Amino acid sequence: MVEILCPHCEEEIGLDDDASGQFVCPYCDGEFEWNVDDFSDEFDDETGVLLGLSSNQFAAILAVLGIIVVMVSVSVFFGGIADYNSCPEEYRETVTFEGEETYSCSPDYDANFGGMLISILSACFVLFPIGCVLIWLAYIYWTPGAVFRGRGNDDEDGQNLMDSIFNGVFNVGVTGTVAGVGLVLLVFGSLGLYLGIPFFFDLFDSSGDSLGAIGIVIVIPVLFIALVLCAFMVFIGCKYLITVVVKNIRK
Repeated sequence: MVEILCPHCEEEIGLDDDASGQFVCPYCDGEFEWNVDDFSDEFDDETGVLLGLSSNQFAAILAVLGIIVVMVSVSVFFGGIADYNSCPEEYRETVTFEGEETYSCSPDYDANFGGMLISILSACFVLFPIGCVLIWLAYIYWTPGAVFRGRGNDDEDGQNLMDSIFNGVFNVGVTGTVAGVGLVLLVFGSLGLYLGIPFFFDLFDSSGDSLGAIGIVIVIPVLFIALVLCAFMVFIGCKYLITVVVKNIRK
């Protein structure tokens, strides 16, 4: 155990001998770093400020950007599929199916398969990964608020009960949300790989039914994209869960 002085209120704080990273003073709620290398001149050693922002402000910006990018990726993904399946009115032909009138798309209409594929690829392998990484970085930069804080200087009051409750609930909420998202990504990614890999190889089984040119051009590429996306979901899900465990052990 090592005793240090808070750089803000100069109260004594006890830390483990091998402790390192960013901490919050239990007396004044000030953020400070201990036993870490100065990896950037943009960071202030005393306050952990980047470009005039505190670590939590910077984390909030990253989280908002990450959520927006993930939402855009979902919109681009389903938008590309919807555009491919849509048929302009000038190419619609009325047909009768099981006694009901409906429409089908004229063979003269050239569906934009390339545009759909580009939308899916950009959503799955550009936007979605960027959004996930931004959220992960936000959690790394985020510093939990002090749940219990005593009296600091003589002119400072200790932390009141409502602040303690709010910080505790917020800390648990953020950590639980990140862990939950990581678990969901891990489960759905693993399930997708478990179901998709056998089906993918069955497509190449000569003894099975032939899909023809449509299967080769559409089904196989789309399924391969889905499998790669599932693999990424497993990776980022494990990354989220490991980061949650490591962050809470260090704190």
